[in-house]
Amino acid sequence: MLVLGRKENESILIGENIRVTIIGRSGSSIKIGIDAPGNVKVLRGELKTCLPPPAQMPSGPVLSSGPALPGRMTTGCDLESAPF
Repeated sequence: MLVLGRKENESILIGENIRVTIIGRSGSSIKIGIDAPGNVKVLRGELKTCLPPPAQMPSGPVLSSGPALPGRMTTGCDLESAPF
């Protein structure tokens, strides 16, 4: 694993077309921006453990049966049991 220190508004380039930028921080939380082509899947690590393998994923978005913010879709993952 490569570990780099970055300040706000500094970036890390991955390959030719992925840029990770430090947007800001608040307390122990860091906000990052990821600029990547549409064919690159970007997923938070804690959600990866609760999603089915790609072959079993539905072709469209899965909407949660619970409350959601207007205009936002969920992954169909039980976030209560997600390891975070």
